[in-house]
Amino acid sequence: RLSYTHLDISVPVQGAMGDSILAKVENFSDVQSLRLSGKLNSDDIYTLKYLLPNLYELDLADLNWTAIPDEQFSGKTNLQRVTLPNNVQTIGNNAFYNCQNLKPITFPATLTSIGSGAFSQTKITAAYMPEGITQIGSSAFSNCRFLENVTYPATAGTVPGRCFMRCLNLRTFSIPEGITAIDGMAFYNCWPFNPRFPKSLSTIGYSAFYNTATDSLFVTDGMTVSNEAFGNCGNLVYAEWPTTFAWVESGTNRVVTNCSKLNKVKLMSPTVVANTTSFLD
Repeated sequence: RLSYTHLDISVPVQGAMGDSILAKVENFSDVQSLRLSGKLNSDDIYTLKYLLPNLYELDLADLNWTAIPDEQFSGKTNLQRVTLPNNVQTIGNNAFYNCQNLKPITFPATLTSIGSGAFSQTKITAAYMPEGITQIGSSAFSNCRFLENVTYPATAGTVPGRCFMRCLNLRTFSIPEGITAIDGMAFYNCWPFNPRFPKSLSTIGYSAFYNTATDSLFVTDGMTVSNEAFGNCGNLVYAEWPTTFAWVESGTNRVVTNCSKLNKVKLMSPTVVANTTSFLD
């Protein structure tokens, strides 16, 4: 037998992936690059999860695998490149969590669900998500320090809590029409990000844009904004509130706090100024 760094494995029978690999290499640890096709069962999934510690490249494009399980590749710090299955529909919770060197990722058009923490703490630089995704879990892309560009699907309906928290280089992100809620801490500490809000948006959660580069804020009719949603936004210079603006009380509600450059606030109704702590610096 020879020691290979790359293997092309077509799984002939479900459960035979491990034997097919060991027919070509002495040890599972010899495999660094792997392309798979066919269909897997639980034994194959176990092999892929636990017995290939040195994988840095994984091509699953031709694999018939519609649902990547929870924590399937979690903690695989050597993993750098993954091609997702062409027919994948769901990516489980923490599926690629803490794959600290994972960079490029392409989401196929078949995808409908991304689990909580799925790509948290990876090195991905872009996330172009297709329309048709209806569910994205909390913290799905949190702590992705190199993430710069995102296309977000309107079909998801909301941006969940902590979804992009501490994405320190996030710059290009268009919040599409159809998004109705941005949950708590969704963009917390995404300093380069300067958001623009769709007319469909009705709810902004607590600390959702805390410490971002937001420079102007237009609260639309009927919108609900929670505590410190725009706290510590050092570039915020202009804010505007309509007559129907709804405060969400959380102790003493402070929607805009420590925004030292804020120099113009257009109050559309005297009732809005009743909560004077909302602009506390």
